[in-house]
Formats: sequence, structure tokens, C-alpha cells
Amino acid sequence: MSNSVSVKDNTFTFTQEIKPGIESSAIGTLTPIDLNLDGNSFGWDSAAETASGSLGLTAVYVSLLTFLQLEKLRREGLITRRQQVDATLKASWEGTKSATPKVLVVSVLLMLMPGLMPVIGTLAFVGGGVMGWKVCRAAITALPTDQKQKLKDAADAVSMQVPGINDEPIPEFG
Repeated sequence: MSNSVSVKDNTFTFTQEIKPGIESSAIGTLTPIDLNLDGNSFGWDSAAETASGSLGLTAVYVSLLTFLQLEKLRREGLITRRQQVDATLKASWEGTKSATPKVLVVSVLLMLMPGLMPVIGTLAFVGGGVMGWKVCRAAITALPTDQKQKLKDAADAVSMQVPGINDEPIPEFG
């Protein structure tokens, strides 16, 4: 895995290998933020509560993926910590803006048809699994070589196969 980076005039362009997708749109149904402190997430306020939970989670997810992918570049000296943080903030903002229409559609659908909750809840669990997989891939990719070697030695000691550590490529699911 290699990232495409070009640094010019203290700015850089970065091509993400592990890109966040729609997997975080439905998970907000499981993480609503109780905005009016009434103890439930049903009724007219449910759209705002599920949307705010989902957008908050999307922002954290995009930030984490971007930060982990840029960590390897920062460690190699291609970018500074400040550039890494700035790029992470920008990616988080852009990712949240692009997710807003999808999140609002899901939130309004749940407000109007609460019977869809089991279906959207199932999609949220699947999306959460995809999110976890992508974060693990980004974390393994961000590890320094010596830490990967220690993990490989520990996995070999117990005859365990860990994709991305035991010289096997990490399967890609988006």
C-alpha cells in the first residue's frame, strides 16, 4: 500500500486508500443524541436526534481513518503534525458535509415510519462492522515496522494468522 503525496509550498495532496463510504449513515439510528432530554428518540424530534448522532459519528470515523493513514507519512517526515491535523480536520468537515443528505433521508424515514427501525438497525450493525474493518486496516497500515514485527512474532508463536501482519494482504471491502 502506498499513498500518493505531493508537497508544495507547505501544502500537500493526499489520496486516501481506505475511503469512508455510506457505512456510517445508518449507524446514527443506534446512537441518537437526546437533544431535548425527554428520554426518548421518537416523534418529531427523532429526525434531529438521529441525524446529530449519525453526523457526529461520521465526523469521528472520517477523522480517525484520515489521521491513521496520514500517520505513516508523518512518521516518514513527508508531512508535519500540523499538516496532518489540518488535513484530518478538513477531511472530517468534507466527509460530514457529503454524508448529510443520506443521514437526513434515513432520519426522516425513521421519523415518519418507525417500523423501519429493525431494517435500518440491521443495516447499522453491518455498517458498524464495515467501519470497524476499515479502521483496523488503517491502524495496521499505520503501524511502524518494528511494531508489526513484534505482532508477527507474537502471532507466529501461537500459530495465528493475522491479515496484514503475517505477510498476507488485508482483504478489501470498500
